[in-house]
Amino acid sequence: MPSGAEYADRLLKQLREALSEHLTGVEAELEAVEGDLSAGIARIQQKIGPVRNLDLPGAESLFSALIDSVARERIEIDREREALESGLEEIAQEKEELGGARDALERDKGDVLRERLELAREREALGDAREEAHRAAAPPPSSGGDLEQLAKFAREIRAKETQEEILNLLLDAALPHAPRVVLMVVRPGGFVGWSSRGYPEDVARRLAGSTVALTDSPLLRGALQATSHLAAEDLSEERALVSVIGTPATPLIAFPVRALRRLVAVLLASGGDARACNLTPLAVILDATEMSIENLALRVLQDVGMARLPAEAPAPAIPEARASRAEPQTAPPPPASPPEERAAPLAERAATVAPPRETPRAEQSEEERIHSEAKRFARLLVSEIKLYNQARVVEGRQNRDLYVRLKRDIDKSREMYERRFSSTVARKVDYFHDELVRILGENDPSTLGSDYPGPRAES
Repeated sequence: MPSGAEYADRLLKQLREALSEHLTGVEAELEAVEGDLSAGIARIQQKIGPVRNLDLPGAESLFSALIDSVARERIEIDREREALESGLEEIAQEKEELGGARDALERDKGDVLRERLELAREREALGDAREEAHRAAAPPPSSGGDLEQLAKFAREIRAKETQEEILNLLLDAALPHAPRVVLMVVRPGGFVGWSSRGYPEDVARRLAGSTVALTDSPLLRGALQATSHLAAEDLSEERALVSVIGTPATPLIAFPVRALRRLVAVLLASGGDARACNLTPLAVILDATEMSIENLALRVLQDVGMARLPAEAPAPAIPEARASRAEPQTAPPPPASPPEERAAPLAERAATVAPPRETPRAEQSEEERIHSEAKRFARLLVSEIKLYNQARVVEGRQNRDLYVRLKRDIDKSREMYERRFSSTVARKVDYFHDELVRILGENDPSTLGSDYPGPRAES
């Protein structure tokens, strides 16, 4: 058996024999291609030979000139680009300068506008000052509207049955003739802010219930004995009053309100909103108010059987219209110690006198007359409690403890009521309790509180 090496030699020999024929053919073809290539190259050389020998004397100079031209154009382009960049920088600088000039122009324009606005304001202020001076120099004339308002006030005040209603109407009627009015009612040792018109809401709330001691206000102190209105131009000594009502436009006018020859309240009036006080209508309104309060007191006295007033408080005559109210009066020197009785309510003074016997009216039975008198007297007593305790009444309603806050006044007024009607009406119907619920509690008995003892009789 032949070995592997012999077998490999045999295969290699057979492979060579098989490929030799093909290799011979390939070599022949390669030789033929080589001959063709040599012939082609010879032909090409023959054709380009004349070109090689062609003489081109200007070609080199032409290319040099072309290159120089391109270089010059490039240099010119670079110069134009530099000029353009320089122009752009100049434009940017000019733009920046124009922006600065525009800002300066805007500032100048703003300054001019501000100067013109300030000048317009000064002209307007000057015109307002001239108009105000003109109004101050000439007192406001009475007009048909004033007369109509006064006539309406006269009609309405006749229908009022309590001091509270009368004083509220006084403030409403005074407002068209004075931009700001406040009523200070008399209390022992001073005055209490009762109500106001024309003030901002927060100031009006502060006014109600604020107190001013008699010794702290020369203006209010002077009103105790004044028979006409007082005018205060200098308020440097009225710091206590100014702290309550704010700084008013001067002059501050004080109108005393009297009843049965006693001071009941002081109406303070001041200008505002470029409007001064019109003193003539105010004087008429104050006269009518005083007469109404006095008539109310006399009516109560008559209803409870008082035909005559006591000697120490003679019946006041119906006052004539006081022309002197339109002229300011210098405040008199204050009294050394004002008596406490100036603050005594009208109903309390009425109850101190024993009533004489009186013939019953023809149109009413005796019992009806007594019930009518009791109702009216109870209404007056409770109305005066509310009149002199506005702030405490509001707080008592909110906290439902009216009796605790007003116990002294309620008990004192009830004692006056029962002393007057204890043997007749008070045992059957408690009109005083009814008026407490209606006037102080606004028809809500629970506002009197759990400490209130309740009615003394079946209502």
